[in-house]
Amino acid sequence: MNLFLVRHGEIPSNVIKIHAGRSTEGLTPKGIYQAREVTERLKSYSMHTVYSSPIARALQTAAII
Repeated sequence: MNLFLVRHGEIPSNVIKIHAGRSTEGLTPKGIYQAREVTERLKSYSMHTVYSSPIARALQTAAII
C-alpha cells in the first residue's frame, strides 16, 4: 500500500504571501497546472481512494487528481 500526501495547488493568498486560513479561495491557473502535474506523476499508481479537506482549494485539487 502507498500513501501520498499532496498539498493543494497555489491560491491567490499564496501569491501575495498571506495566510489563507479556511478561506474559500479556489486555485489560480498556476495552482490548476500544479494539480495536473501531480496527476501526471501519480498516473503509474493505482488509486483506490482520495481523501480531502472540505476546503474549496483542497477539494478542487483532489477533483483534478
